[in-house]
Amino acid sequence: MTTPDVPARSWLDWTLHIKVWKLLVVLILVPLFTFWMMVVHQEDEILALSRSKVVTTAPDIRTWHGAFFNKAGMEMRDVATTVHFLDSNDQVVGEVKAEA
Repeated sequence: MTTPDVPARSWLDWTLHIKVWKLLVVLILVPLFTFWMMVVHQEDEILALSRSKVVTTAPDIRTWHGAFFNKAGMEMRDVATTVHFLDSNDQVVGEVKAEA
């Protein structure tokens, strides 16, 4: 049994031989990856907690007072904030929600 002579492929043949499915994968994955990076790294924490104080009254009633600073420098509308109170193990033990 004889084997057919297969001509050796040059380096140029390998670099110019791009399959259509590879182009489609690149055309689909690059925009998805770009969109994911834009969503993950967006500037959504534009409020900084500048003052936080918990006041305990006589019958063990705790009240939280806090203030936020606008880091964006622009006027904001329909602002919603959530402050999580954590214990020593970083577990949420309480939260305060506010809208303005």
